[in-house]
Amino acid sequence: MEENFDLACDGHDTCYKDCDRTKSDCDREFYGRILDKCLTMSQWNPFRYDCIKIATIYYIAVHFGGKSSWKSGQVEGKCSCQ
Repeated sequence: MEENFDLACDGHDTCYKDCDRTKSDCDREFYGRILDKCLTMSQWNPFRYDCIKIATIYYIAVHFGGKSSWKSGQVEGKCSCQ
């Protein structure tokens, strides 16, 4: 199921390098993208609820554990706001 989140993960990495975006903006957008991916599954799909749980775990991980990655992205993006 992880491969289904590749585009959202790539977008999140790119967002972290964007000097005009906050970490919270990037994290919320990331969560929205991966959650949307889960919600496109049929409500009868037995993996839908597992997908939602995994999406939530990913969001919590980047929200609480991604500060160093965001700072690195800001440096890579040549942001003065880091």
